[in-house]
Amino acid sequence: MTSPQPLIGLPDLEGVLPADAGTLSSRGSLRERVERFESGLLEEAMRAHGSTRGVAKALGISQSSVVRKLRVPRSTV
Repeated sequence: MTSPQPLIGLPDLEGVLPADAGTLSSRGSLRERVERFESGLLEEAMRAHGSTRGVAKALGISQSSVVRKLRVPRSTV
């Protein structure tokens, strides 16, 4: 994620985070919530960039990490 500002703020996250991402009414443990967020972020990045290499570059992680995270079955997502 990038922002034209020095810090990423709430307006930058609109449309990226689910509406209830930070609320206590969200269901699941922290691990489950993080998995759902990560899964959604990876799916969105794949649609936008079309390849694991493009996703890796955009997210600042290795291509092998992208592949591994896409392959890992999520607990209750």
